[in-house]
Amino acid sequence: MTMRKFITAFIMAFFLIGSLYQPVIAGMHLPAGDNPDDPAGYPRFDPQWKEKQDAMFEKHGLKDGDVYDSTNCEKIKDLLPPPVYNWVKKGEWTIPIKAQKYDFGTGWAKMQKYSDLNRGKYDIGPNQNLIEKASGSYPKDMTGLMFPVDDIDFSDPQGAAIRLMHNSFTYTRGAGGLVRDLLQEWVGLKGAERNIHGTLTILSYLDSNNHIPNPNEFKSATLLVFDEPHDIKGTAALTWRYLDGSADKGFTYIPVIRRVKRSNAASRSTSSMGTDFCRDDQNCYWGTVEVMDWKLIKELDYLVPTQVGNLDKIQNNTQLPDGSWDADKNVDPLVVGYQNPDWKGAPWALQNVAWTPKAGWLIEMFPKDDYYTYGRQELYIPKRQGTPTFKIVYNRAGEYWKTITAIYNCYTRGTSIGSSTDSYLAVDDQTHHGTVAVSSGKYKTYTFRGLSRVPWIEPGMFTPNYLTRMSR
Repeated sequence: MTMRKFITAFIMAFFLIGSLYQPVIAGMHLPAGDNPDDPAGYPRFDPQWKEKQDAMFEKHGLKDGDVYDSTNCEKIKDLLPPPVYNWVKKGEWTIPIKAQKYDFGTGWAKMQKYSDLNRGKYDIGPNQNLIEKASGSYPKDMTGLMFPVDDIDFSDPQGAAIRLMHNSFTYTRGAGGLVRDLLQEWVGLKGAERNIHGTLTILSYLDSNNHIPNPNEFKSATLLVFDEPHDIKGTAALTWRYLDGSADKGFTYIPVIRRVKRSNAASRSTSSMGTDFCRDDQNCYWGTVEVMDWKLIKELDYLVPTQVGNLDKIQNNTQLPDGSWDADKNVDPLVVGYQNPDWKGAPWALQNVAWTPKAGWLIEMFPKDDYYTYGRQELYIPKRQGTPTFKIVYNRAGEYWKTITAIYNCYTRGTSIGSSTDSYLAVDDQTHHGTVAVSSGKYKTYTFRGLSRVPWIEPGMFTPNYLTRMSR
């Protein structure tokens, strides 16, 4: 492989992995006197969550503990994305049903309060961009839901979809300084093939706890350093993302040449390092609203997968002596098919997840760029959670290609309640291959750090000069 090809492949891997950890509404800005983690006057959880869940189970004739496989999956056909149903029908997956034991999702108080505070403040600009009505320009403090759901005109499929997607992106706000360990594993028909591992550091400028000057109007700065396999150890990459939605800027440090190079972040839809993911597959879609044509297909009920332990209890982050918070380590590791000696289905099939019926939206998007690799794509978004859990991808000829699945947890950090991704799965049904990505809890011999509100992370760590000093 030439150095040019190596750098290109690495950059794509960086963009893929760099977004794996996306906390949900972790940074909030409230009027003086309110606790930013626990807004006064609103319940922390949806008071009717249990009644809503019971009604959903009854509506679809489901029971906690049911298991669906190739012999009885016809009953849940309408509750699964078509590719997932086909996996089950062919005997590659099973679908165990389980009720959640608490209100799974971002703090109810934050969602309700910010719906009230943001009502009428924002609109959609000529390029589908988010603008403040008062200034007519892009907002520098995007907090909570930009468009309260009860204000959205669902008779306009395009406008409704655009607003729901802007809301989805405002769910993904980082909590100041973040440190996250990450792993991706290639899985073929014979099991695990290879993996890459690294550490991600993020500084979000949209956090009420930061108080950091932002003269460059960054939305976030991100640094990724790989530590395995050996041939890429020490390779590091930096990206700057801007509040105004302009193109990211990236820099890469390659140890073998001991140089920092500017990177091209233009390609968002090509395979990364041979995995089944691309950059825009994070949170099922991690591009921008402006570059797609959008349409709300329908409201629907569907089954959402979650690791079993996370349905039983909320994860509890622990505060460390330096003031930062670390993710709960007392969680069961993700298990996929090839790790279960008794499993006869797909080697990448998720084993210790259960499926819960939830109300959601089905949104279609199509790239405006003729050179974008994907064609039509469909996002499945639970209403309570607000971020996609499935993306169904078609190629430019309109043929089904692959399915991206995002698995979330729910956590407390002091009085704050949030949600983040535990893992991802990409299944390419044309090549019959999968890739597992893990960024939380445990997997095999790995235990993943999930530090947030890290006080020692500073803007100076996100510069090209820092890359060369750090990698010496």
